[in-house]
Amino acid sequence: MDMPPNLSESEQRLIARARQEMVVDFRTDDAYGPNEAEQWSEDRQVRAGVIAALVSGAESPSRFTLCGVKISGDLDLANARLQTSLLFEHCIFDGELLLTEATTRSVRLRGCYLSHMNAARITLDGELEVAGCRLDKLSLYGARTGDVEISGSTFTSPNVAVQGDLAAIDGAFYCHDAVLDGQLRLPGAHVKGYVELDGSTIRGGVLARNLDVDNGMYCGFGKRAVCAIEGDFDLRGARIRRELRLDDTRLTVLDLRQAQVDSLCDDPAHWPRETRLDGLRYEDLAPRIPAPARLDWLSRGRNDYRPQPLEQLAAHYRRIGHDEDARRVLLHKQRERRRTLAPPGRTWGLIQDLLVGYGYRPWLAGLWLLVLLAAGTVYFAAMPPTAARDDPPPFSALAYTLDLLLPVVNLGQETAWSPYGPGQTVAYGLIVAGWILATAVIAGITRQLVRP
Repeated sequence: MDMPPNLSESEQRLIARARQEMVVDFRTDDAYGPNEAEQWSEDRQVRAGVIAALVSGAESPSRFTLCGVKISGDLDLANARLQTSLLFEHCIFDGELLLTEATTRSVRLRGCYLSHMNAARITLDGELEVAGCRLDKLSLYGARTGDVEISGSTFTSPNVAVQGDLAAIDGAFYCHDAVLDGQLRLPGAHVKGYVELDGSTIRGGVLARNLDVDNGMYCGFGKRAVCAIEGDFDLRGARIRRELRLDDTRLTVLDLRQAQVDSLCDDPAHWPRETRLDGLRYEDLAPRIPAPARLDWLSRGRNDYRPQPLEQLAAHYRRIGHDEDARRVLLHKQRERRRTLAPPGRTWGLIQDLLVGYGYRPWLAGLWLLVLLAAGTVYFAAMPPTAARDDPPPFSALAYTLDLLLPVVNLGQETAWSPYGPGQTVAYGLIVAGWILATAVIAGITRQLVRP
């Protein structure tokens, strides 16, 4: 790229110092950074074309550092093949910074003001840093880079603030204490390090479907800094190895459908009002709180029957040895399923629930047996049946009631004695109750044997 003509004194100074790989610093004590830009003198301005020609020419320096300058025009380095590491500190870009499909070592902006930085499909051997800056939008679509740092920056676009679709990040993605008025997009991106969003406010939500992270995603860690995400936190189909930490994260909607997470850590005090967890798979869940609280977590904002999240939660409780919590979850699953059945199915389900808790509360069967046995014994002790043959065995109200209640037990009382009057109704009722209780117990045992 040819150098523009009519170089100003500032531009000549810039070229001379940069070619010696010296820091080119135009800052003054009384007007240091962009916040005091109205006090900057005219000699603190250079044309973007001068910088582009300098860093892409045959005599380009290996390091280029520029501080406290207003850069006029678009700094267009699209498709450039640079051998230079770029660092801009406290600069103002009155145009765009265009790095589309460029190749270079690293690009760092610190405390700069600009409108749009387009680094789509850029290839960097080093890192890309946009720290403490103020800009509308950053595009990293399809970028290949080391670490990405956008900490402390403010992005004012109300639509997409940071676009990282399909980015391949060999290092980490740092977004500490940033403010995004629009959306953070990372769908299909692969981060070999970790993703950190601690202390950031993201007003347009996060779209990170099919995001692949090798070393964890930290949105609020150990209450160090609150992360606030308004709108959807969409991680559908994501693969988060190691941890997904939401300890101190304020969310509106959490969408983890079909995602895979090694360990999911959250905070009941900051659960979102809506969770979408169908198909989510995890190995560990923290904190380890009782099943009723986790059931509330699963059902937030949802009224439909979703068996997989309940089965996954029950499997988690069994894996950590909390069998009672696992049974509570599976019982809740059967109750939710009952709502989807036709009336006969709902009726039979209610009977199983009342009698044996669908097999997950077997002690109920014993309780019902004791109640029916006591009621039958008291009745037939007061109103004994008549003999059904000439030589009946001695009558026992307790044994007679047991004979009626237990379908497979024969104590010789039921065939030897015949009820009369209201006693016939009581006897038939005990027989029917016994069969229903036995059937419910068998159904519960079967369910336990084939449980997921």
